[in-house]
Amino acid sequence: MDDSRTPWLRQLSRILLAFFMVATGIGHLTFLRQEFQAQVPRRVPLDTDAKRLARLFFQPVLVVWALWSSGAWSYLRRRTISNMNRTERK
Repeated sequence: MDDSRTPWLRQLSRILLAFFMVATGIGHLTFLRQEFQAQVPRRVPLDTDAKRLARLFFQPVLVVWALWSSGAWSYLRRRTISNMNRTERK
């Protein structure tokens, strides 16, 4: 992919997402390494089901952000449209 044509917002999202993933990975392998807390930092409250449910609904946002910033979202969309057009021609 030619990064000179990548929109600045997508490039910024890639950098932020990469930083977040690297920081989380390093944290899980070093200073956050406790039995359960290695996966859930202390600053994230786990005390109620309502809070757990709210965090659960945030997960798709992170997945969409990763797909969009990597360019996979537009690739999959183009591929789907291309396949639909090919099917209509038959």
